[in-house]
Amino acid sequence: EVLTHPERTARLVADLEAAQVRAQALRGAQGAWARLMADAFAELERCSGTQFDPDVVAAVIAESGSPVPAPSAN
Repeated sequence: EVLTHPERTARLVADLEAAQVRAQALRGAQGAWARLMADAFAELERCSGTQFDPDVVAAVIAESGSPVPAPSAN
């Protein structure tokens, strides 16, 4: 398929816009996942010693490779 310069330009702009929309959606999904995980770790920490075995909580946190994130503001 041979495209003229205006057609190539229009296709490039459309492709760039589509890529930007996909990137924004991905960033939103990653942010939602991060908040979900932060809330889950905060709940583990909050309930450690009452509902959850503190040694198990410590092991889960250690295996996650990161400290327990602060709970969300919700």
